[in-house]
Amino acid sequence: MYPLPACGRLSRSSNDPGWEGLAREWRSEMSQITRNSLTEHNFFALVAGLEGRWELIDGELVMMAPTTQRHANIVANVLATLHGQLRGTGYRPTCSGPSVRTGIGTIRYPDLVVDCGHRHDHEMCATTPVVVCEVLSSSRDQFDTHLRVLEYRAVPDIACILLIDPDEPRAILHRRDDAGWCDHLSIGLDQVVDITEVGATVPLRDVYDGLEFTQPDDTLRGHLC
Repeated sequence: MYPLPACGRLSRSSNDPGWEGLAREWRSEMSQITRNSLTEHNFFALVAGLEGRWELIDGELVMMAPTTQRHANIVANVLATLHGQLRGTGYRPTCSGPSVRTGIGTIRYPDLVVDCGHRHDHEMCATTPVVVCEVLSSSRDQFDTHLRVLEYRAVPDIACILLIDPDEPRAILHRRDDAGWCDHLSIGLDQVVDITEVGATVPLRDVYDGLEFTQPDDTLRGHLC
């Protein structure tokens, strides 16, 4: 969990004798909110005035790690690939929001969501998220990734979870079927991830377009799970 950033009303210089008192007061107020657990409404109202990206996890406010250029480029490539194929189908791929409600008091922000529900222009959560995509990062540990996957699997509308390795051309698709969930691993730029649930394909060559790779490993990254 990351510390909350300073907000507008704490605008004094750090050398001001009153700064520490104001900071303590603000932290006390935020601590009280956290102890009482944030509601979904309070969460969206609160983060609207904060810098950075935040999630709500079990009623607690948690800051997301900043993204690298490589991470952002991969997300943009996946969005471009899906947008061209899904235009006019009713499936809407978006990134940087909307969020996904994965449980009571928990709101996640996947890197990309494909929503097929009725469009609500002012709604903060996806209406019917069918596909979610996460580009993994070194700052996100294996446990966090596993927890996210479990949460996404628990959302009835989500049919596919796509995890992408940012450093090597590797992706794994978690797909819901009649027996539960199955995993499909794709390795190599010539591989294509087939997301039949929305009638789209994601060629890994397009995912990593414009990016270079270091010497590939012989084993899959441990946190790609």
